[in-house]
Amino acid sequence: MSAPQGMVSFSGVDAILEAAVVVGHGISPCAAVLKIAPQPSLAIEVGTLELTYGDTTVTLRDCKVDYAAIERNDRGEIWRLTLLDRRWRWRYGSISGRYNLRRDDSTLVQGQAQSVDTERTPQELAILLLDAMGETDYLVDDLPNGTRPRVEWDGAVPADALAELCEQLGCRVVLQLDDRVALRRTG
Repeated sequence: MSAPQGMVSFSGVDAILEAAVVVGHGISPCAAVLKIAPQPSLAIEVGTLELTYGDTTVTLRDCKVDYAAIERNDRGEIWRLTLLDRRWRWRYGSISGRYNLRRDDSTLVQGQAQSVDTERTPQELAILLLDAMGETDYLVDDLPNGTRPRVEWDGAVPADALAELCEQLGCRVVLQLDDRVALRRTG
């Protein structure tokens, strides 16, 4: 029995000749390079990339065309598109807030004596950040909740703040193959 053929499609592209996709963890977008037949009417900026191999299909939505080039070889003209997965959006936005502030005696400010309750678990902080990043379907259960890290965000980029929080707690940001964002323990 022969191995199944891999198939790739991207919104609005008629003929993909070759594809290479690199997938990784973290907040930086991964890239896919597509070599396609010339398509003069092609006018896409953001679309869905589907990778199928056998019975498995991976759908990456909101991929952005980051770079386009024309190559000429002995067979003619070939267009090359470099796509970024949806994490390209994460470099935008901002968040502000001060959480898990401490008094002079190192106790948490928890709303006593007319003060604002600043206590937030790491998972609650992660949810604030993921929401600010525009994510709606995510998993934060692997993020340890036993500590109360002090954070002060003043116009911080939410993805950067999330990466820093995860690093402190031994976790990584993962865009899973099911298109969900998950915070997973390192290792």
